Amino acid sequence: MGLRSIEIRTLDRTLVSIPNSLFSSGEIENFSARDRFRYLRTVRLRLDTTTDQLRYLLVELRKLLYAHPMTDKKVVRVRFTDVDEYSIALRVEAFIRTDDFSVFLEVVEDLNLRLIDIVRAAGTWFAVPSQTIKMEKGEELDGERRVEVEAMVAQWRKEDHFPFPDLSEAEIETLEDSLDYPPKGLPHAGKDV
Repeated sequence: MGLRSIEIRTLDRTLVSIPNSLFSSGEIENFSARDRFRYLRTVRLRLDTTTDQLRYLLVELRKLLYAHPMTDKKVVRVRFTDVDEYSIALRVEAFIRTDDFSVFLEVVEDLNLRLIDIVRAAGTWFAVPSQTIKMEKGEELDGERRVEVEAMVAQWRKEDHFPFPDLSEAEIETLEDSLDYPPKGLPHAGKDV
């Protein structure tokens, strides 16, 4: 912060210099000019999630975001970002193509429900941070599903079709807007959002 201007470092690591007169005389951030909303989630999984289950989740969550008709296909990021004392973290990011906050919340709800289904289908579950010792039997993981998921990842390796670090352009094109949204059976399904 200087006498005449304020310098701000952007996420792209550039410097933006803004005259102090702008800060004192006007609105700096215009929320009404927003053209889309950011969907950003940190998915924390149990530490006993296997690496093949992680690979499966990374692929399926990317497919979800590419397939959803309300996401911007230019910014789809699903990455394994961290392991800490109680969880494995996946960062899930996309932009929702709407400027209406109510529609954004509807899409977020849909994506969150589908995300939960994908985690369950992988045969794992979310981490629960705790500092107490539980003497009860916790929720059992789906061992049968774990074997199926590991077999699917092994098949990807065998066919030399390992979708990392991302899906191919052809796969993305095939998935684009292939999910129904809003999901069939909801009161407003089929209406323009």
